[in-house]
Amino acid sequence: MIIDKEGRLFGKINIIDAVIILVIILSASILGVRFLGGKSRETQYITKNYIAKVASIKPSSAEYIKEGDLFYDDEGSFMGKVVQVNLTPAKEIETKADGQYVLLENPSRVDVYITIEGEGCYNNQDFYLDGKVSLLVGADRFLCSDKIEMDSTIYKILD
Repeated sequence: MIIDKEGRLFGKINIIDAVIILVIILSASILGVRFLGGKSRETQYITKNYIAKVASIKPSSAEYIKEGDLFYDDEGSFMGKVVQVNLTPAKEIETKADGQYVLLENPSRVDVYITIEGEGCYNNQDFYLDGKVSLLVGADRFLCSDKIEMDSTIYKILD
């Protein structure tokens, strides 16, 4: 007989104790596979170039952005390495006396277009830099290096 009159399995182990032991063994094996191995899905990181625009900053600040600089976001995620820096005169919208809007250059400011080479991976259809930061055109991103911190907007994705 598998279960005797006292409710013991094979006359030695209580059924409740057996269920508890089974749950502990099952939990340990699930945790072991999860943290120690099992089939791993390697995330394949690829390189992607993109342009971040820093709008209307002082030319003296723009001098701190150099090719080869490494940029991170405000949470420490790696955004990439600067490949190219282009400065253009900053343009601002002004309102004329008659209410019309005019796009004028501001001689004391520059717009900086920074080409950045970043590594990341696809998750569904979106690309994530450093596996965490979504790379979307128009998204505002905080960039910082060891020399400068600034707000930017993802202007264009090149690859």
